[in-house]
Amino acid sequence: MEDQRLMLRLNSCQEVLHTITGMMRDSFHNERLLKQLQQLKNLMSGVNAGLITESYMQRIESAANQLFNELAWFFKQQKLGELYGSSEY
Repeated sequence: MEDQRLMLRLNSCQEVLHTITGMMRDSFHNERLLKQLQQLKNLMSGVNAGLITESYMQRIESAANQLFNELAWFFKQQKLGELYGSSEY
């Protein structure tokens, strides 16, 4: 059961990353940034939720949230709209 919860949380991070990458690809063509996001997607897709611990999952979520907050700022600066309704920036 715990493995399923970790997998769900990991999948959520992966899906948000996938959505953001698609939004950026459609709206803003920065090949270097898109390549880095693709590399991150590839890395995250190789993570086996059955082998990670709760503390490791918390680190993944924390890093993903930091990235998403930074990208929200980027989206606002580039006038690409809000990222997931963020009004923080």
